Amino acid sequence: MRNLNQLFSAVALLLSVTLYAGACGAAEQSAADEKPKDTNDAALMAIYKMPAYVQQVVKVCPWRSKSGQGAIRLTQTEQQGAHKLYVQWLREGLAGTETRAVSTIAIEEINNDSYYRFNMPAAELMPGSCKLSTEMEDLRTQRRFRLNLFLEGPGKYQYQLTRLLDGDL
Repeated sequence: MRNLNQLFSAVALLLSVTLYAGACGAAEQSAADEKPKDTNDAALMAIYKMPAYVQQVVKVCPWRSKSGQGAIRLTQTEQQGAHKLYVQWLREGLAGTETRAVSTIAIEEINNDSYYRFNMPAAELMPGSCKLSTEMEDLRTQRRFRLNLFLEGPGKYQYQLTRLLDGDL
């Protein structure tokens, strides 16, 4: 039951991500309208509805505060060839209640007005934060960057972007 609740939280996050207009062609839309046949599997139906632009969803680090504890979940999407990153803090349910999202944010520094491609960031648990690191490439300039995100309490993070040297000297 707990995994199903987490799945529904993931689907809620994914469906809340802004849809890019025109991302689906008419042929893809008609195929998407076909539902899996003869199933009562709620998880399958929720996954079926997940948008195609969602590339990866992964839990990376635990978090803890005075008011609760839980896990941090990342969602990577691809829109118009560029990757976007979203972070969600999930709070573990207390006394049998379901796990729920307490904060969901877009990493604006890379999602807005940028055109980056990157692998899902690697996570490292540090005192007081979860450090996420990955290398990114700006698709317009072919410049490479090192992204470090330090996720703190729900909805809070610090951002560091370092330009890497070009390969040719």
